[in-house]
Amino acid sequence: KKGTFININSDGFRGEEINHNHTQKIVFLGGSTMFGKVTTSDTTTIVGFTKKLLDENYDTEIINAGIPSASTIDEIYLLEKKILPLKPKIVIMYDGWNDIEYADMTKNSITYEEFKQNDYFTNNQKNNEDDSRLKIKLKNFLYSINFQVGLGIIQIYDDLYGIIFSKPVINKVDEIDTVYLSKIQQNLFQNWNYICDLGVKNNFEVIIILHPMLNSGNRQPHFDELQ
Repeated sequence: KKGTFININSDGFRGEEINHNHTQKIVFLGGSTMFGKVTTSDTTTIVGFTKKLLDENYDTEIINAGIPSASTIDEIYLLEKKILPLKPKIVIMYDGWNDIEYADMTKNSITYEEFKQNDYFTNNQKNNEDDSRLKIKLKNFLYSINFQVGLGIIQIYDDLYGIIFSKPVINKVDEIDTVYLSKIQQNLFQNWNYICDLGVKNNFEVIIILHPMLNSGNRQPHFDELQ
């Protein structure tokens, strides 16, 4: 589908059509940061800028497989179902935030095997179908008014929604129960190891990049970060 800012190719990924005959493919996995949720074109994402740099010196096929709100467990599922058939040479993962700081308590506290067995995607869609429609309509309305103001109101709405309907809303590491956080950490490393093993078995390199998370350490944020 072609849009004003975002194009989705026939394989379901952001960007131009994939050359399936190309033997040198680099696939980028991650959440909204990798997808480029608020970028103004496919070329101004992390993947787009990387593609521009590589195209100057290398003959490569660059694929943006980022999914907004995805955590590592989603990335494994996507990798096994859709990316392995593409026979990538390098898989780059940009992770951390959606697993820890913007945590889905159900999804991120189960193993990948449990994730597949419980059919998380289907069950989650059924349970949240009515809620999602309301939230999507409200968010689209807010985005149409003003993007920056809208983001602030959306966060307030999400927090209030969680309080009123007793749905967990977690945005900071220090608000997460330590036992639960330990479970997330364990699963995160298991998921990374799982993907590295897939790389060994399927002859591709894996590069893992961790998000800089301002809430998870003692480092003082720079002025630009505060802005």
